[in-house]
Amino acid sequence: SENSTQLCNPPFIHSLQWSPSGRLLAAGVGDGSCVILRGEGNRLVEIGRLGYDEGGHGSAVAAVCFPGFGSSASTTKPTNSVEAEDRLLISAGNDSKILFWDLGGNMVDGDALDPLRYLGGCSDVNEQSKKKDNELQNATEAMKSATISSKKSKSKNKKKGKTNNQHKAASTDDDLFMNDLLPSPPKVLFQIPHHHKPNWITCSRASSDALPSSVFVADTTNDISIYSLPTS
Repeated sequence: SENSTQLCNPPFIHSLQWSPSGRLLAAGVGDGSCVILRGEGNRLVEIGRLGYDEGGHGSAVAAVCFPGFGSSASTTKPTNSVEAEDRLLISAGNDSKILFWDLGGNMVDGDALDPLRYLGGCSDVNEQSKKKDNELQNATEAMKSATISSKKSKSKNKKKGKTNNQHKAASTDDDLFMNDLLPSPPKVLFQIPHHHKPNWITCSRASSDALPSSVFVADTTNDISIYSLPTS
């Protein structure tokens, strides 16, 4: 495709990182994508790919990281690692961008925290992501209207005599059907322009005594850059 950044076939994997729960493995790939895999028994299954079309990198992904920024945002103490925050992924690309991804509820199940619960202080939210959310919401409403109109058309051709309980049951079925279709896809929450090509990234947890909720970036210079994020 015209947006392809792959230089060899197959592209190299530059970075690997397990999620806090140990359920997901993220891979930074040379074609500019982040591949999300899930462990199922003794094998890994690809469940998603974050590429250029999703707002991703325009060149190879050098590093990926699942931070622990939400560890202090839980209202209840986690009973095990499965309740850790798996939805927030950070990727650093050769395009000198550091992207903060919400993997979304469709990809991450269980009790993973919504990153917006603890990244509310970050005002540089990607406007393109907001636009996509609005488009998805409008599409969902249009689909719901079409479904209701279809149901009404079919009901006109049937014999009359349905009870109120039957109408309520049909409405409940429609609501359950639409809930399954509500989109929660992966998206870029915001990005940091780094101005140098990153080689590696790591993060401190929200509970760290020194520099909590920070991203540490090693790049082609001799410096280590630190980005401390405001968290709620």
